[in-house]
This record gives sequence, structure tokens and C-alpha cells, in this order.
Amino acid sequence: MNRLTLLSTALLSGVICFTATATADVLLTETFDNNSGFSQSVGFFSDGQHDYFGINGSAEDWGDGTTPSGQKGYTGFTDNFLTGEDLDGEGATLPITLNWTGIDVSNQSDLTFSGDFGASDTNLDRSDEWYFEVQFDGNGFTKVMEFVFDPNHPDSINAGFFYGSEALTSVAKNFSANINGTGSSMDLRMTIDFNSGSEDFAVDNLRVASFSAIPEPGSLAVLGLIGCVGLVRRRRR
Repeated sequence: MNRLTLLSTALLSGVICFTATATADVLLTETFDNNSGFSQSVGFFSDGQHDYFGINGSAEDWGDGTTPSGQKGYTGFTDNFLTGEDLDGEGATLPITLNWTGIDVSNQSDLTFSGDFGASDTNLDRSDEWYFEVQFDGNGFTKVMEFVFDPNHPDSINAGFFYGSEALTSVAKNFSANINGTGSSMDLRMTIDFNSGSEDFAVDNLRVASFSAIPEPGSLAVLGLIGCVGLVRRRRR
């Protein structure tokens, strides 16, 4: 083997070693099969009709209430999903928040947040809110995804929410956003304030992922060792 080939092989091996550490790493998955993975400011509830907040699906959970008859016919969600309507109708304090805490993001970069979302497309008001925030190492929350009232609607009531140019409807849509920042531990928070009848939402399959894990020192050491072997072989020839 000539020197050029030997060095090329060493470099190629180093690249392969490096890229093997740069694969996607899923740090949080929330499928709402139950409420064990997060804390919530308000417990699940239902009046059996149009005031409710809970999990719909094969593992439905409405707290002490019964299955609400007035649920919107959402489609595109995978079995269980979180949903609600007229969130203060049974006396709940708004906004409602859900928190996922202590997500390990050490040695991670290029973080993303994604999920499946749906909402009323004709009954929301400009004063309604729905957004997601993160904080690193307890240093304060910043928004990573926010749904906003239809910017082209001529009035401030009775329209839908948008994410960018995409309208939320009764059909689940997947959206994603980049998360800026780094740290050792990350918290995720959902905030929602839908306070009238026929104002409803649905969400499922929340995910936080890293698509560029930072190489650990061991990986860099292997890369350096391969390069050294190439140089030694070259000198011996």
C-alpha cells in the first residue's frame, strides 16, 4: 500500500468514526398515552358535553368526568391525544400549562421541537393563546413555537390559528421548530388559553431531538489514534 492510499484510508476511517456520533438522538417523546410524563396546572375534567380537558383515545382520561359528547371529530392523530374545549368552563384557572422538566441535553446541539397539532378553524379569538417554550438550566423561558390568530381575518373573533402560513384544522398537522440554546438540562412548557365554547385543540406526538450530537472525547481520541497510525506506517516505509 502506498503512502497516499494509507493516509487516505486513515482519514476516511476517522470521518466514519466521527459521523457515527452525529446521528439523531430523541431526547423526549410524549404520546399522551397517560399523564405520567408531565406536570399540569389543572387536572383533567369533563362536564360530559362541551367543557373538557383530557386524553381522548383507547386510554381516555377525563379525571372525575365522563366522555364529552361534544368533542370535535379530529383525524390524523395516533390513538390517544390531548384535547380540550372551553378550558375555564368548569372553573379552571387559565392559562393551563403542562411542563416536561429535566430533559438531558448535555453534549447535544441542533435541537428541534416537533408535534402533531389541530384546533378549531372558525371559533377562536385574537385573545386566545397557545404556545410552547423552553428553558436551559433554569435560566428563563423563551418561545420556540406559537400559534397565532389568522392575520388576514378582518375581525378579532371567530377565526382559526396559524403556524406560519399553515392553518390549524381538525386534521392533524405536523410542525417543527429549531430550539436555540444549549445547556445540561432543558424544560419544555406548553401554555394554552381557550376560554369559550367551541374553542378546542388537539395535540400529540411531541418530540425533542438532536440532529447533531457533539462527539465525545473518546471519539476524538480514536480519530487522533488512526491519524497517528498512518503517520507511523508512512515513516517505516
